[in-house]
Amino acid sequence: MDGTTSESQTNTSAEGHLQGRALLLAIAYLGFISLGFPDPVVGVAWPSVRQTFSLHQSSFGLVFIALGCGYCASGFFGGKMTALLGLGNLLWISSGLVAVAMLASGLAPVWPVFVACGVIWGLGSGGIDAGLNAYVSTHCSARHMNWLHACYSVGATLGPLLMTAVLVRGASWRLGYELVGALLLAMAVL
Repeated sequence: MDGTTSESQTNTSAEGHLQGRALLLAIAYLGFISLGFPDPVVGVAWPSVRQTFSLHQSSFGLVFIALGCGYCASGFFGGKMTALLGLGNLLWISSGLVAVAMLASGLAPVWPVFVACGVIWGLGSGGIDAGLNAYVSTHCSARHMNWLHACYSVGATLGPLLMTAVLVRGASWRLGYELVGALLLAMAVL
Protein backbone atom coordinates (compact mmCIF):
# COMPACT_ATOMS: atom_id res chain seq x y z
CA MET A 1 0.00 0.00 0.00
CA ASP A 2 2.90 2.37 0.71
CA GLY A 3 4.18 1.82 -2.83
CA THR A 4 0.82 2.81 -4.32
CA THR A 5 0.59 5.95 -2.18
CA SER A 6 4.13 6.94 -3.05
CA GLU A 7 3.49 6.35 -6.75
CA SER A 8 0.27 8.39 -6.58
CA GLN A 9 2.09 11.25 -4.84
CA THR A 10 4.85 11.12 -7.46
CA ASN A 11 2.29 11.30 -10.30
CA THR A 12 0.49 14.21 -8.61
CA SER A 13 3.81 15.98 -8.08
CA ALA A 14 4.82 15.41 -11.71
CA GLU A 15 1.45 16.72 -12.96
CA GLY A 16 1.80 19.80 -10.75
CA HIS A 17 5.32 20.37 -12.08
CA LEU A 18 4.10 20.12 -15.69
CA GLN A 19 1.19 22.49 -14.99
CA GLY A 20 3.54 24.94 -13.29
CA ARG A 21 5.97 24.78 -16.20
CA ALA A 22 3.12 25.26 -18.70
CA LEU A 23 1.96 28.32 -16.74
CA LEU A 24 5.49 29.74 -16.70
CA LEU A 25 5.81 29.22 -20.44
CA ALA A 26 2.44 30.90 -21.02
CA ILE A 27 3.62 33.88 -18.94
CA ALA A 28 6.90 33.96 -20.88
CA TYR A 29 5.05 33.91 -24.20
CA LEU A 30 2.70 36.66 -23.04
CA GLY A 31 5.75 38.63 -21.87
CA PHE A 32 7.28 38.47 -25.33
CA ILE A 33 4.00 39.49 -26.96
CA SER A 34 4.04 42.52 -24.67
CA LEU A 35 7.70 43.13 -25.58
CA GLY A 36 6.90 43.24 -29.30
CA PHE A 37 3.63 45.13 -29.01
CA PRO A 38 4.94 48.71 -28.55
CA ASP A 39 8.14 48.48 -30.60
CA PRO A 40 6.79 49.29 -34.09
CA VAL A 41 4.02 51.59 -32.82
CA VAL A 42 6.39 54.54 -32.72
CA GLY A 43 7.03 54.24 -36.47
CA VAL A 44 3.35 54.17 -37.36
CA ALA A 45 2.61 57.12 -35.09
CA TRP A 46 5.69 59.15 -36.04
CA PRO A 47 4.17 61.38 -38.74
CA SER A 48 1.44 62.45 -36.30
CA VAL A 49 3.85 62.81 -33.36
CA ARG A 50 6.19 64.87 -35.54
CA GLN A 51 3.36 67.17 -36.54
CA THR A 52 2.11 67.56 -32.93
CA PHE A 53 5.51 68.66 -31.64
CA SER A 54 6.56 70.51 -34.86
CA LEU A 55 9.68 68.41 -35.31
CA HIS A 56 12.18 67.80 -38.06
CA GLN A 57 12.33 64.26 -39.44
CA SER A 58 15.75 63.73 -37.84
CA SER A 59 14.21 64.07 -34.37
CA PHE A 60 12.97 60.50 -34.76
CA GLY A 61 16.49 59.32 -33.94
CA LEU A 62 16.29 60.77 -30.43
CA VAL A 63 13.51 58.32 -29.54
CA PHE A 64 15.70 55.40 -30.58
CA ILE A 65 18.74 56.75 -28.74
CA ALA A 66 16.65 57.11 -25.56
CA LEU A 67 15.13 53.67 -26.02
CA GLY A 68 18.55 52.14 -26.71
CA CYS A 69 20.12 53.74 -23.63
CA GLY A 70 17.40 52.38 -21.35
CA TYR A 71 17.44 48.97 -23.03
CA CYS A 72 21.22 48.59 -22.80
CA ALA A 73 21.28 49.66 -19.16
CA SER A 74 18.64 47.14 -18.10
CA GLY A 75 20.12 44.43 -20.30
CA PHE A 76 23.56 45.02 -18.82
CA PHE A 77 22.25 44.77 -15.27
CA GLY A 78 19.57 42.17 -16.06
CA GLY A 79 21.39 39.29 -14.36
CA LYS A 80 22.02 41.26 -11.19
CA MET A 81 18.44 42.55 -11.15
CA THR A 82 17.07 39.02 -11.60
CA ALA A 83 19.23 37.77 -8.73
CA LEU A 84 18.18 40.70 -6.53
CA LEU A 85 14.45 40.80 -7.34
CA GLY A 86 13.71 37.32 -8.65
CA LEU A 87 12.42 36.69 -12.15
CA GLY A 88 8.75 37.21 -11.35
CA ASN A 89 9.33 40.59 -9.72
CA LEU A 90 11.68 41.70 -12.50
CA LEU A 91 9.06 40.82 -15.09
CA TRP A 92 6.10 42.60 -13.51
CA ILE A 93 8.22 45.67 -12.74
CA SER A 94 9.64 45.73 -16.28
CA SER A 95 6.21 45.20 -17.84
CA GLY A 96 4.85 47.96 -15.65
CA LEU A 97 7.63 50.30 -16.80
CA VAL A 98 6.79 49.71 -20.45
CA ALA A 99 3.07 50.26 -19.76
CA VAL A 100 3.78 53.48 -17.85
CA ALA A 101 6.09 54.67 -20.62
CA MET A 102 3.38 54.14 -23.23
CA LEU A 103 0.72 55.84 -21.11
CA ALA A 104 3.05 58.76 -20.35
CA SER A 105 4.03 59.06 -24.03
CA GLY A 106 0.37 59.52 -24.88
CA LEU A 107 0.11 62.28 -22.30
CA ALA A 108 3.47 63.95 -23.01
CA PRO A 109 2.89 67.72 -23.15
CA VAL A 110 6.29 68.47 -24.73
CA TRP A 111 8.85 66.64 -26.86
CA PRO A 112 11.50 66.16 -24.10
CA VAL A 113 8.94 64.28 -21.98
CA PHE A 114 8.14 62.04 -24.95
CA VAL A 115 11.87 61.29 -25.39
CA ALA A 116 12.31 60.63 -21.64
CA CYS A 117 9.51 58.06 -21.91
CA GLY A 118 11.74 56.25 -24.40
CA VAL A 119 14.34 55.68 -21.66
CA ILE A 120 11.68 54.21 -19.35
CA TRP A 121 10.36 52.08 -22.19
CA GLY A 122 13.88 50.81 -22.89
CA LEU A 123 14.51 49.99 -19.22
CA GLY A 124 11.34 47.90 -19.12
CA SER A 125 11.89 46.19 -22.46
CA GLY A 126 15.49 45.30 -21.65
CA GLY A 127 14.42 43.76 -18.34
CA ILE A 128 11.73 41.64 -20.00
CA ASP A 129 14.05 40.55 -22.80
CA ALA A 130 17.03 39.68 -20.59
CA GLY A 131 14.97 37.97 -17.91
CA LEU A 132 12.84 35.81 -20.19
CA ASN A 133 15.65 34.88 -22.56
CA ALA A 134 17.81 33.79 -19.62
CA TYR A 135 14.99 31.78 -18.05
CA VAL A 136 13.82 30.01 -21.21
CA SER A 137 17.34 29.25 -22.45
CA THR A 138 18.22 27.72 -19.08
CA HIS A 139 15.03 25.80 -18.31
CA CYS A 140 13.44 24.97 -21.66
CA SER A 141 14.23 23.48 -25.03
CA ALA A 142 15.26 25.32 -28.19
CA ARG A 143 11.71 24.74 -29.46
CA HIS A 144 10.33 26.88 -26.63
CA MET A 145 12.94 29.55 -27.30
CA ASN A 146 11.76 29.67 -30.92
CA TRP A 147 8.13 29.98 -29.80
CA LEU A 148 9.15 32.72 -27.38
CA HIS A 149 10.57 34.79 -30.21
CA ALA A 150 7.60 33.97 -32.44
CA CYS A 151 5.44 35.55 -29.73
CA TYR A 152 7.48 38.75 -30.13
CA SER A 153 6.35 38.86 -33.76
CA VAL A 154 2.73 38.44 -32.72
CA GLY A 155 3.06 41.56 -30.56
CA ALA A 156 5.03 43.38 -33.26
CA THR A 157 2.17 42.68 -35.68
CA LEU A 158 -0.68 43.65 -33.35
CA GLY A 159 0.78 46.95 -32.09
CA PRO A 160 0.95 48.70 -35.46
CA LEU A 161 -2.48 47.34 -36.40
CA LEU A 162 -3.92 48.97 -33.29
CA MET A 163 -2.20 52.31 -33.93
CA THR A 164 -3.24 52.22 -37.60
CA ALA A 165 -6.86 51.54 -36.63
CA VAL A 166 -6.78 54.53 -34.27
CA LEU A 167 -5.27 56.88 -36.86
CA VAL A 168 -7.54 55.71 -39.71
CA ARG A 169 -10.56 56.57 -37.58
CA GLY A 170 -9.24 60.11 -37.23
CA ALA A 171 -8.31 59.80 -33.55
CA SER A 172 -5.09 61.19 -32.14
CA TRP A 173 -1.88 59.17 -31.92
CA ARG A 174 -2.15 59.89 -28.19
CA LEU A 175 -5.16 57.57 -27.97
CA GLY A 176 -3.12 54.87 -29.70
CA TYR A 177 -0.36 55.16 -27.11
CA GLU A 178 -2.93 55.15 -24.30
CA LEU A 179 -4.54 51.97 -25.67
CA VAL A 180 -1.16 50.27 -26.04
CA GLY A 181 -0.27 51.31 -22.49
CA ALA A 182 -3.59 50.05 -21.12
CA LEU A 183 -3.19 46.68 -22.86
CA LEU A 184 0.37 46.35 -21.60
CA LEU A 185 -0.77 47.23 -18.09
CA ALA A 186 -3.40 44.48 -18.29
CA MET A 187 -0.72 42.04 -19.47
CA ALA A 188 1.56 43.09 -16.61
CA VAL A 189 -1.23 42.42 -14.13
CA LEU A 190 -1.76 38.95 -15.64
